[in-house]
Amino acid sequence: MIASYATLLERTLGSGLDPRAASFLEQISGSAQRAYALLDSMLQYAALSYREIALSEVDLNDVLQQVTANLQLRIGERGAHIEADPLPVVHANAELMVQVFQNLLSNAIKFTPPDRKPHIRIRCSEQGEVFRIEVADNGIGIPQDQLERIFEAFERGHAGRDYEGTGLGLAITRRILERLGGTIGVQSEAGKGSTFVLTLPKHS
Repeated sequence: MIASYATLLERTLGSGLDPRAASFLEQISGSAQRAYALLDSMLQYAALSYREIALSEVDLNDVLQQVTANLQLRIGERGAHIEADPLPVVHANAELMVQVFQNLLSNAIKFTPPDRKPHIRIRCSEQGEVFRIEVADNGIGIPQDQLERIFEAFERGHAGRDYEGTGLGLAITRRILERLGGTIGVQSEAGKGSTFVLTLPKHS
């Protein structure tokens, strides 16, 4: 409502707004939208602790195709290149797996410096009773002392504070994978990109 009324006020006053007032309205609208995004993420994070998750056979190749379609504009704007191994069919939830891959790919694009094109490599292998999926990027990387903290709610790391976001994306990703019987970790070095490592069980 705050964002909507700020927009209505801007439209009503139109050219009668002086630049300073227009800037104030823009800040109000932006703050309201960020608050909405944060609240939505908090609700998602909380719901993952108790909501029942419907499971089915999910082709991760289809998931990746949907995610790249969802991120098509961002991929085009940054000239991002995504290469992927053939991915397995897993017993999971398609909607949640889209969210997992979309969080990881959008982060990889967002946290790549503007002077280089994002390059994302998705690799898959089998290790005993799990599939191991690696999502590697050429972004800003993560300092060693923050490798575990970035999966905590609202923990974005020092570099992440300069980028937009709610600070809940990776916490939601970890909770989703835990609910599906999987795990997530990260290997990284500041300035040298990151590799997120996911595992998912082979069988239900």
